[in-house]
Amino acid sequence: MNVLMIDTEHRMYWDDVPNTLEALQAAVGGNIEVVPMDTHLCVICNEEDKLLGLPPVAAMPARRDVLCGPLVICRTTPDGEFTDAEEDDLYTVGEYLILVRCTEGDQ
Repeated sequence: MNVLMIDTEHRMYWDDVPNTLEALQAAVGGNIEVVPMDTHLCVICNEEDKLLGLPPVAAMPARRDVLCGPLVICRTTPDGEFTDAEEDDLYTVGEYLILVRCTEGDQ
């Protein structure tokens, strides 16, 4: 599945990830949490991101939350299945996520 990745160094890149639970867990480093952005786009992140002390990666103002650790962004079908992200989705990501950095003193 073609996804947009955002790593803990705030690098955004396209990657091909198998559409399996195991592959998605490996991509985020643990149990997954699915956070919807709109009706067809979601962020997959580590469910225990803050508990594990993962570094902050993106603020999601609509949810008043900060997502920590590596992020996987993909589309969902009407049936709730994950599917390929598209280039136009970059605009939507920019509307919903703000990349954040913190310094050692902020943590």
